[in-house]
Amino acid sequence: MKFLITINRLLVLIALSVFMACGQGKPNQEEANVANDSNAEPEFFLYLVNTGQLQLRKEASLSAEVVSTVPQGTILFSEGVKSSKSIQAELDGVSYETPFYEVSDASGVKGWALGGALTAVYRGTAEEKPDVGQISSFATYLSNLNPTDFKSGGKAWTYVEENLSEATGALADAIFVTLEAYMHRVERKSDLANLAVPGRFSPEEIEAIFMSNFDAESNPFAKALTANGFRMAAADEMIFAVPDLRRFQDYFSPRVSPPMQRYLNQRTSEQRVPLLMDGNLRVPLSNFADLAVFWEKFNREYPKFLKSEETQISERWFRNAVLRGTDKKPLFNPENHQVNMDFRLAWTYVQNDLAGTEMERLVNQMVMLCQENEWSRSKKIDDFLAKLQD
Repeated sequence: MKFLITINRLLVLIALSVFMACGQGKPNQEEANVANDSNAEPEFFLYLVNTGQLQLRKEASLSAEVVSTVPQGTILFSEGVKSSKSIQAELDGVSYETPFYEVSDASGVKGWALGGALTAVYRGTAEEKPDVGQISSFATYLSNLNPTDFKSGGKAWTYVEENLSEATGALADAIFVTLEAYMHRVERKSDLANLAVPGRFSPEEIEAIFMSNFDAESNPFAKALTANGFRMAAADEMIFAVPDLRRFQDYFSPRVSPPMQRYLNQRTSEQRVPLLMDGNLRVPLSNFADLAVFWEKFNREYPKFLKSEETQISERWFRNAVLRGTDKKPLFNPENHQVNMDFRLAWTYVQNDLAGTEMERLVNQMVMLCQENEWSRSKKIDDFLAKLQD
């Protein structure tokens, strides 16, 4: 499970491009039924278009009539209405399952847009929305940069520092999310996913990168990456570059809203101490339990957080790692099918130190099932774990 890579690349699960120019799609996809968002009270959203030419459709279906085409960098408005079903779509070369969102442009034209083509930059009340003009100007500037050149990341940072240094609160949140999404786009488009080409790094440098003690100033290429907002990372026998969260934290932490500040501080701490190496856990399972509970409490305190999809994924993944294990840290001993002792110790920690949490509730259920079968694998345990995976 390459979760940490996924999180650092930011989801990387959130807001990637979909239809390209001329709106190529899959016209025979199943139509999605329309339903209100799960939040009962009215909300107001601002979305940033993350694709070259996004098609707004009359209904929540790829086969529906196109009512408008909007370019990358456009700000769209929404009241939070989305389709009740999601569809599979290829977004920027990656397959995702995503719903449609009902949106409108500045002229009032309404339509349905595939959610993967949108980045949420504001979620709140219409009265408190940030300056749309400043967000739009920044997004337009980014759309004119070359995302295949990693130095465009440095240009994006320079624009923010020179033109948006006074942004605070919701506007700073929006600028941060917009810049982060762009940096991930540059990461994908600039072939930074595998940097271990012959001659670029010495064997000693490669080892230092994997051990997280590499000095980027010692290597001209790595130094250039750092200057343009990226940092070296390693996992699964690969060396790559990701947007440097420490730079985001240093710049945006004094400016963004309190929830976003907490988010930045936590994400940066996770990036500073790698939790996985080549799929193996580098810290005790109890640390994963602590992280699961951190994100659990965060999500309960800020249910409408701008990046809630990502933080909810974090909560689930860390929790499942404690309950299910990972590819290289299996729950059951493959020889005797007994629960490995590391998990039993971690579950005891959860019961003693993380009482009253969802993490504890699930651990208690797991412990009860394991005790019923003398800590050996059983169908009841498999069924319980399957529900967690769903």
